[in-house]
Amino acid sequence: MSSRTFFFRSEYSVKDMYERIYAPDFISVFKEYANSLDEDDTENVEANKSNCYTGLSQAYQLDIDRLHTVIRPVFDEYGRKGDRMNIKLYRSKAAPLTVTDEIRSRINSLINRNITEIDSFNPNLKYDLFIEEVAYREAYLDFKFRIEDSIIVHEPVPIREINAEYVEARYYFGSGIIALFNPNGTARQSKDLVKVIYLLFIPYDPKIEEVLLDEAQLIMIQLRLKGLVSSPRYRSDDDLRFIIHGLNEINYENPLVKSIQSNDSLTISELNTTCVVEGHRVNLKISEDGKLIIDTFVLPDVLDRIILDIEWVVLSEKYYKDMSTQIEALYKKISPAALPSHRTKRVAAIKDDLSRVVNEYRGKPMDHREIKLVSTVIFNIGCLLNDEKKTLPDEYLQTSSSNYSDLCAYYTNYFTVIKRMNRSKGETIARKTVQILQYLAAQSTGDAVDLIGQYEHLQKDE
Repeated sequence: MSSRTFFFRSEYSVKDMYERIYAPDFISVFKEYANSLDEDDTENVEANKSNCYTGLSQAYQLDIDRLHTVIRPVFDEYGRKGDRMNIKLYRSKAAPLTVTDEIRSRINSLINRNITEIDSFNPNLKYDLFIEEVAYREAYLDFKFRIEDSIIVHEPVPIREINAEYVEARYYFGSGIIALFNPNGTARQSKDLVKVIYLLFIPYDPKIEEVLLDEAQLIMIQLRLKGLVSSPRYRSDDDLRFIIHGLNEINYENPLVKSIQSNDSLTISELNTTCVVEGHRVNLKISEDGKLIIDTFVLPDVLDRIILDIEWVVLSEKYYKDMSTQIEALYKKISPAALPSHRTKRVAAIKDDLSRVVNEYRGKPMDHREIKLVSTVIFNIGCLLNDEKKTLPDEYLQTSSSNYSDLCAYYTNYFTVIKRMNRSKGETIARKTVQILQYLAAQSTGDAVDLIGQYEHLQKDE
């Protein structure tokens, strides 16, 4: 039986407290017990956390209750509360669900009932499933599930035993994100559970999807957390399908890496970032399949803070649409018989214009990945400006678009072909669009997070 927990931690065992007290603090309080292990030569015993703990246990004759009483005050003063975080994210595809009196009554009526035997759920489970505990909060709802599966133990005589595992989930009302803590379960099991959560609110057609994050979103989350990245994991986008950690000199000598024409053929699939969240310095691993891992002990409010940034990024996904795909699609529509190399040159020229827009107003150098992110955001804002059906105010148009002819040409074609404007109007709107992009880049000094904020503020002002 697994007793691992995250959202429903209420008590700490002696072992839990021992693990969560840092060695220097544990030794400083209990160092006298290290000497009790060697009565013949006590002066030469070097105190460490292990022998202090062993001596303490022997002194209280392995009485767990007394040990708990002795260690608890030390843990309260020095110990790190919480648990290791290993979370998989899902999201409701329907509108964010809320707890009405009717839903609360339905959930409470199901506590400790076997969900597998209730026809209205019927998720074809291969195990028995129980809602063991529920906690109602203002911004989220916590569930603790118990999964029971019978196994046959053959020795000394065959007997059927019940194996129980626990899974916890937090459902965030604002975004519909479900954070699942399933330390020993399978992916199939996790998907079953999030469907059950959905059916508690709407008893038909469960609409749940995994939270998947592309490279731009991973970088944006890291920027919002103000984290420092180490050894990101890259994945190739071609038929080779290989993975490397970090792009350093050694990896550049890898024959597989050499076979790829440019960095753009490698995308970040996982970030390891060191950041400070809710006063805790943590090493957060966040991957494209929506997994969040912290190997140190943290409280759930650390996850809540990270979720705020993930919500912001997920709800802002319109800013991260891949620009190369959009540019190639437009020019393929305009000239379907043109050579692919011609479209590739167009993409490169437009990216060059975008990079110059970014770097002109950036106070510090950016690496390849951050330039790519900011350029992508600026590019998509340019496509959104006209979608808002608002006139761009003249006071923001103090810049010149003459140095960005390739970018102007793209937006002219975009407004003409996609938005079906006449050519003359499309050219005028395209020049204004590039001027607004320059203004936003200047106001944000090329910061991707601030850039989106500046654009959204501009829309409100209008």
